[in-house]
Amino acid sequence: MSETAANLDGLISQAVGGDGSALESLLLHFHDPLLQSIQRSISRGASALITPEDVLQETFIEAFRRIRTFDHRGNAAFLNWLKTIARGRLVNQLKALKAQKRGGGRHHITSRNNSDATATSIFNLIAAKDPTPSLMLRRKEAVNAVAAAIKTLDPTPRQAIELRYGQGMSIEQAAEKLGKSDAAMKMIINRAIKALRQILADNFGKSSTGT
Repeated sequence: MSETAANLDGLISQAVGGDGSALESLLLHFHDPLLQSIQRSISRGASALITPEDVLQETFIEAFRRIRTFDHRGNAAFLNWLKTIARGRLVNQLKALKAQKRGGGRHHITSRNNSDATATSIFNLIAAKDPTPSLMLRRKEAVNAVAAAIKTLDPTPRQAIELRYGQGMSIEQAAEKLGKSDAAMKMIINRAIKALRQILADNFGKSSTGT
């Protein structure tokens, strides 16, 4: 079962109050609609140089930085707030792209070179909570580390992660696919992400490993 409006309201209040775990839960919940919104916003001409995942990552990082400024007016308002941040991040990337073209267009502005959508999506989520310089500068290496770590998970959490973030299934769809309850699926995914976050903490010096 998806998050109820009351649960989401509670998470939003906690997040605005400084609870990083609550904000991460919200970003998990709104991951799919936000990514789809970003995908629709990127023009065909810019899609070869700007990836939705990169914009999503910057949006998550900005959300952690600005969450205390959010005016809590409900679930729809929160998603709209995230979309506003995403539009700003996208505009900045487009400006950088235009400036780069004026300078000769010798460099590719997107940093995404790893084709593993599952690992990239999970990295975006983890990095947003604690974007340390070491982690961000070594982004490609970190995404590869997440991809390798996913392969070490037990079969059920690995399948759950791949269905949710690789194939874009909802919690409900992934739960049905694996014969689990929605609550059990959510717990499996949260525990798997916590384990992956710890691997990044061990290898890239992240200071925060809580859920």
